[in-house]
Amino acid sequence: MLVLLNMTERGYRVKSDANKAGWEESDFPILCETCLGENPYVRMMKEPAGRACKICERPFTVFRWKPGPRARFKKTEVCQMCAKLKNVCQTCVLDLTYGACRVGVGVAAVASACACSCSCARVPGCSPDSW
Repeated sequence: MLVLLNMTERGYRVKSDANKAGWEESDFPILCETCLGENPYVRMMKEPAGRACKICERPFTVFRWKPGPRARFKKTEVCQMCAKLKNVCQTCVLDLTYGACRVGVGVAAVASACACSCSCARVPGCSPDSW
């Protein structure tokens, strides 16, 4: 068994497992409006370290909720770190910026790269090759 020591403001804190140092704990998920639903009073169930992230395979806090009266239960699929890095919803894994279009992560990355190269083409001396 591997024991890690982690320095905090009150001294060293003993971790019983190497993987616990990378666990994520959060109070609310990163969601798009479609996944959250229309009801402003959503009741969520929180399960700390409930599953492994589908992208990085680290344990994270799983949230379950029912977005509407006739909807099925939804739950988070990826951790907050991956959702923030890729700017996606934790449940449907679709881009948050282009949410109205409901595009995937790969399409959003190509669209942002295209928009950047189009805006840089108007600036003299700036081209995507110079990055």
